[in-house]
Amino acid sequence: MSEGSSPSFGTIFMSYQLHPEDLIELAEMGFRATYHRLRGVRGVVAGWIEIGIPEEQKPRILSNLAKEQELILRLDEMHQAACGRWNPADAALGVRPAIFLSACLQLGTPEEGGELMPSILKTDGALALATWFLQRGCGEEKVQTSLRVENGIMTAHVQNSERSAAPSWPTKLKEYIVEEDPFTLKFNEGVFSFPEKT
Repeated sequence: MSEGSSPSFGTIFMSYQLHPEDLIELAEMGFRATYHRLRGVRGVVAGWIEIGIPEEQKPRILSNLAKEQELILRLDEMHQAACGRWNPADAALGVRPAIFLSACLQLGTPEEGGELMPSILKTDGALALATWFLQRGCGEEKVQTSLRVENGIMTAHVQNSERSAAPSWPTKLKEYIVEEDPFTLKFNEGVFSFPEKT
């Protein structure tokens, strides 16, 4: 690599490139979900402050204040990405793939998604799935998305989308899936997992 050049995008992502326009749209969705969650956390804190914080509620309020700070930082990150200030490779860092995927699944933030939100074992798979949902109109009012286990296979669905001409799953990640139609993907093991129910 020559001096002053950056590493190739494919090296960072290994096998999947997130298009900058898709990143902006995903970041806008992540921003809205994060902002909604932040308003809820602030509402709880403000409510307790207004009526007076009982001693037994102080740990909960301190926890909410810590969540508020984390959400403010996340909100700033999503704003930076939505303004086009990220390199697309930045989308793979930390909790960002989960933020994008939970927004596309219409679960709010990953924390709000709870048991409906899978563990992400392959970052590039999560980013590709978020983009796959996006290309099928996951932000549109009537479109419904889901990700669940069916007969032991992780399956992604899109319902009520009118975008039948949306791009298919990326060829470079074909080993991640076992079956695809325009609105359904079935994944191999090792891309996502849901926690065992007790």
